[in-house]
Amino acid sequence: QQQQQQPQSSQSSQQAIKTTLSPASRFVRDCEGKSLAELLNSLDWERYKALGNAPLNYRLFEEFLEELIPWTVGKSQTELRYVHDGILNATDCAAADMAHILTGQRAAKPRKVIDFIFLGYDVELLDLRINELRGVVDLFVVYETQYCQREDFRKPLYGTLLRRQYAHLGDQILWVIGDEADMRETINEMRRPGGERWALERSMRIIPVAKFKAALPHLDLGD
Repeated sequence: QQQQQQPQSSQSSQQAIKTTLSPASRFVRDCEGKSLAELLNSLDWERYKALGNAPLNYRLFEEFLEELIPWTVGKSQTELRYVHDGILNATDCAAADMAHILTGQRAAKPRKVIDFIFLGYDVELLDLRINELRGVVDLFVVYETQYCQREDFRKPLYGTLLRRQYAHLGDQILWVIGDEADMRETINEMRRPGGERWALERSMRIIPVAKFKAALPHLDLGD
C-alpha cells in the first residue's frame, strides 16, 4: 500500500470548499464556458476589482483563485483517447534509426515506467495525461506545492481536491505534496540579496525525485 504524502497545512477556505464539493458538481470545464460564467457572475466583483491595480495584492489573488476552485476541479468534458499496449508491441527496437540508443534486444524483464507530473494549474492537462497513458505507465508521481515562482504567493492545492476523481486508479498514482518545510532552504536562498531567483523552479525538479526515492521502500511496484 502506497504511503501518500499529506500536506502539513492548508488554507481553511480550501478545506471548506473541499467538504462542500460533491462528486456530481454542476460545474463542468468545457469550451462553452457556461459554468465558468455562472461562477464568475456569482462573485463579489466590488471586492476583487482591486486586482486590476498595481502592485498586485497577492493575498486577494489567492482568495480569488480559491473562489474558482469549484470550476477548476469540476468535471471535464474533454473527449479522451487511450494509448494501448499494442503500440508498444509494434515498436521495432532493432530499427536502424534506433541503433544509437537501443540494442535491438528486448530486456529480460520489462522495465517499470514511472511518469513524474508537476501540477501547477493545468488540471485539464493532468486529466488528459493520466487517462491517455494509464495503460502504459506503471506509476504516476504527481507533485504539487503551494509555491510557484514567487515565494510570497501560495496557490490552491488542486491535487488534494482531485484525488477522489482518480480513486479508481488506486495505487497507480502517488500524490506528493511539497510544503514550506521541504523548500525552506530554497526560499531562504531566494530571499538572500543576490540569491538565485529560479531556485523554486529548480527545486520542483529535485524535491519530487528525492521524495519518491524516500518513499520507495513503502511502495509495491511488483518485480
